[in-house]
Amino acid sequence: MIMSNVSSASRSQINRERKHSPVLRLAKGGLKGSAWVAGILLTTVLLALAFSLLIQQLFGNVAGYRQWAEAHRSGLQVWRLVVYAALAAGWWPVRQRLRKLPEGAGRLARCEWLAIAVIALYELQLHL
Repeated sequence: MIMSNVSSASRSQINRERKHSPVLRLAKGGLKGSAWVAGILLTTVLLALAFSLLIQQLFGNVAGYRQWAEAHRSGLQVWRLVVYAALAAGWWPVRQRLRKLPEGAGRLARCEWLAIAVIALYELQLHL
C-alpha cells in the first residue's frame, strides 16, 4: 500500500487496524506462507468431505438431495435472501470505515459491484 499521501494520523490508524486484525495476527504468529495455504486447502477438503457424508446420511445419494432441494426451492430461496440481508447488514459498518481511508472509495465500489455480480449470476444460474 502506498502511503506517501497519507497523514501521520491516518498512517497510525491504519497500522493500529492492521495490528488488531485477527487474520493478520494468525498469519504472523501461527502459520507462515505455504503452511497457511495448505491449512486453507485442507479445511476446504475436509468441509467438502463432511458435506458429502452428510448428504449420503440424510438423503442416500446426490439424486435424493436434488429432489429434496427442488421440493423445498422456495424455502431455500427465502433462506438465501435472509443470508444476503445479514451479509449486507454486517458489511455496512465495515463499508463506512473503509470509505474514510484514502483511495478506499474506488476500490470499495469495484469490490461491491463484483460481489453483487457474483450473487446475481449465482441466483440466475439457479433459476435457469
